[in-house]
Order: sequence, then C-alpha cells, then structure tokens
Amino acid sequence: MEAITHACETMPRKKSHHRKRPTYWWTQEIADLRRECQRLRRAAQRHRNGNEAETIAIEHREAKRELRREESSSKAQERK
Repeated sequence: MEAITHACETMPRKKSHHRKRPTYWWTQEIADLRRECQRLRRAAQRHRNGNEAETIAIEHREAKRELRREESSSKAQERK
C-alpha cells in the first residue's frame, strides 16, 4: 500500500485551467432575463403547432427584446 501511496504522491498534479474572464457588462439581472428567455424559447418550440403557439411566441419575442434592451443599457453604463 505504501508503494501505491508513494507513486500517487510523486505523480505531477493536474493544473487548473484558467477560465475566461466574465464580460464586463454581465449582471445577475441579465442572467435571470436570459434564463427566462431561453425557457420561453423552448416552450415556443414545443408548442409550435399547438393552440398557444402565437401567444407563447409573442411572450418570447417580448422577453428577447427586454433582454437585448437590458444588455445594451448595461454596456452603456459600464462604458461611462
């Protein structure tokens, strides 16, 4: 058992990978809006041929517009 332990301890350690830096304009509110937009997009795709297709598609469009608006305003604030 000592030989196995010694062999494991002499092995080189795995190096951590550096993650990308987060975008300067990303906020928790944008993350929540994006999550909601994705949820509505999936619902719109599932109900594409159903009775509620148009309603869900409109909700998705509005959520997407709100997400883009929030991203733009966040970017503008961070540039100042």
